[in-house]
Amino acid sequence: MVAGRRLRKVAAALALAATTTALAAVATSPTPAGAEPATWLDHVSGEDRYVTAALLSQKGWPGGAPAAVVVSGLHPADAFAAATLAGAVGGPVLLTPPDALGAVTAAELDRLGAPSVYVVGAPSDAVVGAIQGSGRTVVRLRAGDRYGTADLVVEQALALGADPSTVLVVGSTDAQSALAASALAAAFKLPILLTPPDGGGLADRVARLGAQRVWLIGAAASLPDGVVAPLPGVDRLTGADATTMSAAVADRAVGLGMTGPPLLVSASSYVDGLAAGPVAASRHAPVLLTDGIEMSPAVLDWRARHPDARAVTVVGGWLAIGPLARCQLEDGNPRSLRCAEEELSRQGYHMGVNGRSDTQDRFGLFAFQKVAALPVTGQLDEAGWQRMLQAPPLPAPRRPDLEPDHVEIDLAHQLVLLVRAGRTVNVWHTSTGKPSTPTIVGVFRFYEKRNYRQSDNMYRPSYFIRGYAIHGYPSVPLYPASHGCARVYDGDMDVIWDHIWIGEQVATYR
Repeated sequence: MVAGRRLRKVAAALALAATTTALAAVATSPTPAGAEPATWLDHVSGEDRYVTAALLSQKGWPGGAPAAVVVSGLHPADAFAAATLAGAVGGPVLLTPPDALGAVTAAELDRLGAPSVYVVGAPSDAVVGAIQGSGRTVVRLRAGDRYGTADLVVEQALALGADPSTVLVVGSTDAQSALAASALAAAFKLPILLTPPDGGGLADRVARLGAQRVWLIGAAASLPDGVVAPLPGVDRLTGADATTMSAAVADRAVGLGMTGPPLLVSASSYVDGLAAGPVAASRHAPVLLTDGIEMSPAVLDWRARHPDARAVTVVGGWLAIGPLARCQLEDGNPRSLRCAEEELSRQGYHMGVNGRSDTQDRFGLFAFQKVAALPVTGQLDEAGWQRMLQAPPLPAPRRPDLEPDHVEIDLAHQLVLLVRAGRTVNVWHTSTGKPSTPTIVGVFRFYEKRNYRQSDNMYRPSYFIRGYAIHGYPSVPLYPASHGCARVYDGDMDVIWDHIWIGEQVATYR
């Protein structure tokens, strides 16, 4: 019987872990009155960049396309330069390993029904042969380096009706800027020219196109004044970092009528967005970049300034743009209380997760602040927010010699630890025995659970030796105050009750 109960409780513990993992973020204030969440928050992510590109293609061209552009997934510069050509042919950019046509890409070409395919840059003869073998016409564009390849792409795009009057210039090593520029390039068929820091004949390349305007996309360090001074009609679209730069480019896009729902890509995982530009262009929308665990302020500010483009498609996996950032995006609030509750819940603390600062939040914050070595106030200030972003590890079990699944009561720090598979997964604030009635120290097992509130206000007590128990209580002070039991807040006891079982080990220690 004990073994059966234990298996059921292990399953319950796994369910708890799954629930907390699905949550996100921390804050000090609720969403401001009148603030609107995103109309919807779409998500496109595959197991790798090749699958993600195919999924983006399906978003942009659900009914097929007249042509497609195939580039190596290992050569981002070629992918971004190809955005102009993708706009000119009215199709997506797809990625393939350079040595052989990827199965995912081959399947997406079949779905698109594209009779023509432009192969740009590094893909091998084997890739070209495989596409030709499927009955498609292949145009190959490849030169000795990325600059020559980009120029060939521009020539081909011009032959198909691209507009050379405005040229987008991006530093050859500035992938984030090229990504932000790719939506503009595809939407208006504007050439993208990649340039090394020394210019590499940039002025002559621009002159050959007969361009009247040059938009410089990216940081000044990648496009120094000495290189761009000879260029006509120069306009810089830049920012303090990749996220603010992308917002500046997105502002220009909106000014040109690209008011559709933007695509959002992680600046640090930009390979997820190698194919994003043409898809954004297909929905008349810009590409925005964010970075870090939080949603970048530049993105939140941009959305506040462009309420008609509230809907957002996140491109990339959860590790690239995580649940905290997504929650902030949904709420439009960098310090959303709901996001705070979710993030702390995911880290292993029991919060209210209702967007209201309540008693449950206070006790969850007690536990977090103890673990994070912060002043224990039950309120989350900016220092607490920043500490939360670091996700301080939960305390390691002090009794690894016990069964892998057990409970620990840390009398010195006034914490209850739920240990599963040898690691701590949840922590609760507790108040244990006061000096005159101390909590017993040792290793025990739960032997009885009473699923009701007793006359002495002990809520759902779970006994581990004689009259000693973990139980809920309406008040749980920040100092040892009980008659020997481990008091926790009533709401915390509801969770503990569901995730412990009779026969489970309990260790108490100082």
